[in-house]
Amino acid sequence: MEKQLLISRWKGIVVAAIAMLSLLPVADVRPQADPVELNVLWFNDARESITMQQQLDAFMEQNPGIEVQLQQSGVDLTQQLDCIIIGRDAPDYRERGCEQFEQEPLPDMARTTIPGVYRDSLLDIRPYLSDADDWAANFNAGFLDSLRVPENPDGLHGYPVDVTISAPYVNRTLWEDAGVPIPSDFSEEVTWDEWTKAAAQVQAALTTDDREVYAIAIDRSGHRFWGPSLSLCATYVDAVDPDSDVVIDTDGFRDALALFSQWHEQGLVPEAIWAGDGDTVVPADEFFIDSQIAFYFSGNWLLNKFDSKIENFQWEAVPNPVGPCGQTGMVGGTAMIAFEWTEHPEEVALLIEFLTQGDNMEQFALENLILSGHGDVNSMELNYEDGTNQLVVFQEEILRAAPEAFALQYRTDTTVIHSAIRENLVLSLQQGLSPDDVI
Repeated sequence: MEKQLLISRWKGIVVAAIAMLSLLPVADVRPQADPVELNVLWFNDARESITMQQQLDAFMEQNPGIEVQLQQSGVDLTQQLDCIIIGRDAPDYRERGCEQFEQEPLPDMARTTIPGVYRDSLLDIRPYLSDADDWAANFNAGFLDSLRVPENPDGLHGYPVDVTISAPYVNRTLWEDAGVPIPSDFSEEVTWDEWTKAAAQVQAALTTDDREVYAIAIDRSGHRFWGPSLSLCATYVDAVDPDSDVVIDTDGFRDALALFSQWHEQGLVPEAIWAGDGDTVVPADEFFIDSQIAFYFSGNWLLNKFDSKIENFQWEAVPNPVGPCGQTGMVGGTAMIAFEWTEHPEEVALLIEFLTQGDNMEQFALENLILSGHGDVNSMELNYEDGTNQLVVFQEEILRAAPEAFALQYRTDTTVIHSAIRENLVLSLQQGLSPDDVI
């Protein structure tokens, strides 16, 4: 009897418990939403992808609902972006060679050297930033403006990853072997004529039947040509009006062309860089790395490459030569831009805010021997492990850069202009054309 009573009591307790449980809210057992996926189209000058991947990993750890893929471009990134923008339904899509990108995911963001070209396809991240005005204050106003369209004059569409400036390098070992003093050891204001004559002496002293040494090299680039030509009084656009008409034929441009032609006529420059045909063009930096160039005009983006590849001679950056219109290189750099077709604008803005934090941009600059696009970081005295002295030279050259250098860099047609200059210079050398034929 007592046993039956005990069982009955336990049944009552269980029934009551079940009844109480039935009154509790039912937990949502639906599967979690798939993580947001972002694709960043990326290219390297050297090893920057290593640092970028580290930062993306840190971002994903802080934001477990977002996955970011660093999509490293193994082909021409500009062509890939152009193919995306014209669309797969364009009549000439395949004629342009765009089918090679059909399996690639659309990038939400991309690193590029010509951001203004894509301004009609960019996302405005201003509405998604925690403090848009404070964020924008970290970056060059001319750069930010170059990405804007007239109907959205306050839009924010990307940021400068790094800034560059063209300036020369010298192979100190060659100069010492030749017994020729390096002009910049005695003055920070050395003219183009003085550099040309001194470098020619190095070439004459060291060239033999078994060894080719050249006085000068300059990258096969209209962008690179801009620096010397601006110092020699060429002027192309109005530095104040970003949409001014382009002018090529000026006395300064002709003077720069005459100097450039003189280098080639006197055999001071390796012919393969500019005057070789399409199958024999050799990048100028390869001649410098092989210790064949006394004076090489390029820029700070090569610091990392030279630091890792040059072991058998001493090299250094030197101030830009002086011309009658100043001492200027040509500014450049890369930018990260966001695209309007992204399905995740809030997450894109969140990622950009993370990457542009001062400590992240400082890390990117330190590990890759670059000048940061972040104003505060670039003004700091950074503790670079290698190349500190060289970077100081380039920082000073940025301060010397002519206003027109910035205006040229940030125009939407900048690539069209300097590409046309390059092609005409190549033609003038290969076919022996006069200035009137190529201007």
